[in-house]
Amino acid sequence: MKQFLKKIIIPLVVCVVISLIYLLANGFDAPSNYTNAFFVAGMVAVLVGGLLWVADMGTFDIFGYSFSNLKASFSKTVIKDYEDFPQYVEIKKEKRKKKEKIYLYLFVVGIFFVILSFIFKQFV
Repeated sequence: MKQFLKKIIIPLVVCVVISLIYLLANGFDAPSNYTNAFFVAGMVAVLVGGLLWVADMGTFDIFGYSFSNLKASFSKTVIKDYEDFPQYVEIKKEKRKKKEKIYLYLFVVGIFFVILSFIFKQFV
């Protein structure tokens, strides 16, 4: 539980900072500014989490493969761990299994801020 809280604090602080920046730019006087600030911060977290999730699914593997081949063609010291694209994808999948899914924390915090904005809109 402590690890979960440690990993959720960073996205939470970032969303609070985004909300404060929005409020500083638009003012603290109107209640709709608070709703908008929470919604914007939440959607930023959800969208960044979504982009990380799509990347984790392997959508952008072809770009990584292309750039690593380009780098290997210009450098004599680069040693490739793969022969072709399917082997590259398998190596990336094995590495992804070991990595932690940070986008889940972004989704949780983002959805919390979006729900907070809807609650704030209903009751204020």
